[in-house]
Amino acid sequence: MRLLGIDLGTKTMGLAISDVEQKYISPLKKFDFKNENYSLCVKEIEKIIIQYQNEIEKIILGYPTKMNKEKTEWTYKVIEFKKILQKATHLPVHLQDERMTTIEANTIMKEELNFKGSMMKKKKDIISAIVILEQYLNSCKKK
Repeated sequence: MRLLGIDLGTKTMGLAISDVEQKYISPLKKFDFKNENYSLCVKEIEKIIIQYQNEIEKIILGYPTKMNKEKTEWTYKVIEFKKILQKATHLPVHLQDERMTTIEANTIMKEELNFKGSMMKKKKDIISAIVILEQYLNSCKKK
């Protein structure tokens, strides 16, 4: 079964998906929405679940905290989004630590993909979703 990775922002959402065997991750899309209109995000995620014919078994949502793991206002918004998403999709939603994912995504875009300026801005959320999902899969392998 597949996993759906999400990097949620205030105006954009990056989405990535695993293959059925959870060995490979593919970028899905960047979804733009009006400032904190998360009902649109939920609807978009529901469309993706239908598109993948209910093969998605779990959602992996980036969990933002400060570097010292202290929660922020944004952390609480993501926790609330998790609850809404679980209720709407009836899927388990796992919160994955996303500290350092933006730095890792920027490194990947610069060094491996040779992205520059505006291309980096366009793809940052999708690459971050891939990193979040990859970190989750790696943590599962270690267990």
